[in-house]
Amino acid sequence: MTTATHLMLISVLALSACTTAEVRSSGTATTDDTAGAAADDSSPGRTSSVAFTHKMMKTIDGKMGASLAYECPECSFAQHKAIVPPEGWQKGPTQVSAFSSATMRSTPKLEGVEEAVDFIAEVPGKEYKLIAKNLSATLVGSTPTGLFVKAQVMRDTLFRYAAGTRIHELTDPDGAVFVLFAHAVDPDNVVIPDFQDDQVLQPFEAPEGWSYSTRVLDTELLMDIAEVATVLAVRGKIDSTWQQR
Repeated sequence: MTTATHLMLISVLALSACTTAEVRSSGTATTDDTAGAAADDSSPGRTSSVAFTHKMMKTIDGKMGASLAYECPECSFAQHKAIVPPEGWQKGPTQVSAFSSATMRSTPKLEGVEEAVDFIAEVPGKEYKLIAKNLSATLVGSTPTGLFVKAQVMRDTLFRYAAGTRIHELTDPDGAVFVLFAHAVDPDNVVIPDFQDDQVLQPFEAPEGWSYSTRVLDTELLMDIAEVATVLAVRGKIDSTWQQR
């Protein structure tokens, strides 16, 4: 697969208040779980619910990495999997959140852009809502297991990581730090990663000049984006998405 094709695929970068599923003690969830409130557990080191995300992306502007992100909070993994994307559309990866909670305070209002789109006949109305615009994407590194792409994403979100929880960070050669906020899951066999395990991402292979680290927060971490977030997408053997703090 060419680098250009990879860049088209990795325009799936924005995360919002998402479809959720209740986490079972075994660390698995069913694929037909549907919407609920965004994950929000203030108990340090504990997760009682988790946010899932699966999106439809529309390429725009003829610019590599530029796209519109639409999400359906009511739709299941199975419904998303059954969608046949029309020309100009592609599916985003199915992912699970790594934060304690998230809030989408508003959605984009863009001239000439549909705010909602209908993909699933059995869901009433236009179920996929516009949540973000990916402005650009730039390849910044690679390893034998994946590509690392930095993107600018227009959205209005607040990510919260509770004190006492473990976070996972990537530091680029210039010292910018990116925090993991979403990680891929298999929609046919959903297994929730234990982000409180310091080995959960191991072995993690970062590009030359980059470094991976993990730590437990002494105080709450808030990542507040009112306009444009700088997001790092790792796309390859295992997909993950990170936001600059």
